[in-house]
Amino acid sequence: MKLLCLIACCAPLTVWGQITLTANDLPQAGTSYPLVDAAPPILTDLEAAGPDATWDFADLMPLNDAPQVPQPISAASVTAMFVFNNPFNSAYQADFFLPTALPDFGVDLSGIIPVDGFSNFYKTDGDAYSIVGLALGAAGFDVPVPYADVDELFPLPLTAGTTFASTSSIEMDIPETFGYWSDAERQVEVDGWGTLILPDGPHEVLRVRTEITADDSVYIPQIGTPFAFERSQVVYQWYGQGHGFPLLEVNAFFGIPSTARYLNLVPPSNDVAQVEGTPLNLHPNPVVAGTPLSLEAPSGTVFTWLNALGEVVSEGQTTGPVTRLTTPEVPGMYFLHCGGATKQVVVQ
Repeated sequence: MKLLCLIACCAPLTVWGQITLTANDLPQAGTSYPLVDAAPPILTDLEAAGPDATWDFADLMPLNDAPQVPQPISAASVTAMFVFNNPFNSAYQADFFLPTALPDFGVDLSGIIPVDGFSNFYKTDGDAYSIVGLALGAAGFDVPVPYADVDELFPLPLTAGTTFASTSSIEMDIPETFGYWSDAERQVEVDGWGTLILPDGPHEVLRVRTEITADDSVYIPQIGTPFAFERSQVVYQWYGQGHGFPLLEVNAFFGIPSTARYLNLVPPSNDVAQVEGTPLNLHPNPVVAGTPLSLEAPSGTVFTWLNALGEVVSEGQTTGPVTRLTTPEVPGMYFLHCGGATKQVVVQ
């Protein structure tokens, strides 16, 4: 104990300016996060890091809004809740879920895979931030698939200088529908701390570098023979306190940045800010897919349906004080944006 105190007293004063991440700084169910997809910063040295560093991304070019709202486990299907909210298995008790996409297999699978979508289930309660499993929608049902080896993203609490290694394994075999198997390794390092400059200004951050290597196998009945491939990527993330998602995340494959996404915390008059606006007066909610939904808004008001990824599904105009809207045909989580306000709609 005396040795620890001596080390602390002799440490540079700047150490106390470093931030620490806890579960409270990670995504919170029911909160809207104004994420924005941006052009990848190809000319930036993403490996630059270190203590009291400055990363200048003020010139990021936004491409489209991509708001995210982590969903509480209470909004999951009965089958998913049974697996990921089971009081008798705390290792798989998730805190929220989000829509996700499987890795790029190098094949256009749109219209081939007979599933409606995928969701990752996340756990923040404990000593690590983890993905405990996923669920895929098929024929109107959710099929939950827990990880055989839970995918631990990084330890909690998270501080500068932390290094971490983890493995994960998942096996998904839906007869006559889809098969996916993956074994992966993560090498995580908090390789810097300091100031991140985004289009909205500076932020104090921890920089997290994650190197992922994986062996994936896929089986699709329509294609026939299963195929396997190796996957390698580096994920660069800049986390601030209390923001949920990384303030900035850049994915690189073979050393080349391929995607970038950042949090836009300035409240401009755009759709990202409006996701957090005043709720709309509509009912019922939840609603059965394809059945009418009553919306109260002045005649001629433009409305837009967005899916959980922030993509436009359909749009139109109201026809009177109360307009009966047709809901999306595919069950899931949607947002209805109308007259400067947005409300989350559960379509069953």
